[in-house]
Amino acid sequence: LWAAERLYTWQDPANQSFYDGLAKGRGPYRYLNGGGYMGYARALQPILDNTVFVSRFKGADQMAFSRYLATNWARSGVLLDYNTRVFYVASGEDWHLGKASMRIKLANPCLVHVPWTSYRPNNKTLHTLFLEDFPA
Repeated sequence: LWAAERLYTWQDPANQSFYDGLAKGRGPYRYLNGGGYMGYARALQPILDNTVFVSRFKGADQMAFSRYLATNWARSGVLLDYNTRVFYVASGEDWHLGKASMRIKLANPCLVHVPWTSYRPNNKTLHTLFLEDFPA
């Protein structure tokens, strides 16, 4: 299971139509996010072994996973967490604290990922969410 996010960022533009088609009718969280994935080691190992990283790109992990999975989707066994039930990824308008808090309360995900915390507003959002009392 791979995290899904709202924006198509740090990915190869050539693969966007693939992810749009895959997610048709599934809501706004449709693009792979490199910050969250889980599964059995034997299922993840071929993906990790065969993904080619280009370290000079910001977001290199996301671009690499996105490229590999777009061309190997059928045999990968990967699913995207379109409903953010396991992974919540803040991107786009979801970086805003109010929106993030609302989405987390609605989806009740297991993991919350706020990328780019070197950017002060995102760092503040992450720390505030950490201190917030969400119902179990």
